[in-house]
Amino acid sequence: MADACGKPWDIELTLAGDKAEGQMIRDGVLYDLVGWLDSRAQRLEVRGGKSRSASHRPGPRILEFALGEEAGGWRGSFYAAAAGSRQCLTEVHLTAR
Repeated sequence: MADACGKPWDIELTLAGDKAEGQMIRDGVLYDLVGWLDSRAQRLEVRGGKSRSASHRPGPRILEFALGEEAGGWRGSFYAAAAGSRQCLTEVHLTAR
C-alpha cells in the first residue's frame, strides 16, 4: 500500500483485551505501535514511534491512528507529519487474520 505521501507501508497489529500492540514499516522505517480501546470498545486509538533501530532514519517520528470497529475489522485513518509542514492522512481498513 502507499500512504498519502506516496510511501509504501505494512502493518501488523494485535488486539488483546483493551490493549493493542504491533509494528508498522513505512518506507523501510520500523515503528513500534501501542494503543487502547475506548471504554465502550468501539474506538481504537494507536500511536507509533520510531523503533530504536530506526531512530536515525528520515521520516516522521510519530504516527497516530484513529479506528472505529466495523463488521470484519477496523476502519479509520492514520496521520503522519511529513517534511516541511505537509501532513499525510491515510484511510485504512484492518481485518483479522
